[in-house]
Amino acid sequence: MIAVLESGYHEEIDALSRLLQDVIATGADGVELVARGGPESEGTRDRMRQFIERAGSVQRVVAPHHVSVVEQLSPLPFEAWKIDPPLLTHLPLLESVAADGRPIFLGVGGCTLRELEEALCRLPADVVILHTLGMAGGLADVADVAYLSALRRYGRTVGYADRSTDTGPALIAVALGAAVVEKPLTFERLVRTPGHRSSLLPHEFLAFVRHVRRIEQVLAGDGARDPLPDELDAIERERVSIVAARRISRGTPIQRDMLTLRAPGVGLPPRFLGFLEGRRASYDIPEGAFLTFGLID
Repeated sequence: MIAVLESGYHEEIDALSRLLQDVIATGADGVELVARGGPESEGTRDRMRQFIERAGSVQRVVAPHHVSVVEQLSPLPFEAWKIDPPLLTHLPLLESVAADGRPIFLGVGGCTLRELEEALCRLPADVVILHTLGMAGGLADVADVAYLSALRRYGRTVGYADRSTDTGPALIAVALGAAVVEKPLTFERLVRTPGHRSSLLPHEFLAFVRHVRRIEQVLAGDGARDPLPDELDAIERERVSIVAARRISRGTPIQRDMLTLRAPGVGLPPRFLGFLEGRRASYDIPEGAFLTFGLID
């Protein structure tokens, strides 16, 4: 789980610190900040140093938008680079981050297969492909999300990212096996840029992380699941039990033709039909009675 901090916090270190604390509180694994920079930009390295120092225990991901930014930030201690989807064809940038040696997340969206393959040729084999939907607040189709499964053809780890307040598509991606998920985070949705308006607020991000963790637990389990109380009630009404097809006198050996099946599931289940054959009735059993262990020897 990576929280992407939308642009606007770069110049406000106090606001950035507050949001970083929110990221840590949600239990996210990492935090990403865009470093636009460029030859004409000053202070990029100092701002990013403060970001890195204040990120605490979460992994720090930097998304450079210029080769000069990679050169400025390479000496700093952070864990990974991120290539945003519009920069997938910026081959000098790709070669620059690849030469640095840190892990790379490659955002893939709005590109052709040829462009993707050209990018992968310039990146290390352990690059993580992030299937990215640029919905800008719109709704994603399930088939759009499922495309991340097709990206596995390239033999890389696959993840998912979008820019939407709708968490449903991202949760579908997790259920489909996305190893990494990115969502944008803000605490001022209505007063900043469109990117902030399509970001999650801290309490929404916290709920999203909890849902992701729950799905991860299910996927890591053995497939066993205990039924819920409401499910048990419904199942009991519909399941069948073993019933006396006619009156069975006390001491009579029970034969298969003396038994039938009928709902609800309040008696012995059908798997005991073979067990009952040849056993004697402990009491007179009236026709239509549900058989239980207490009625047989």
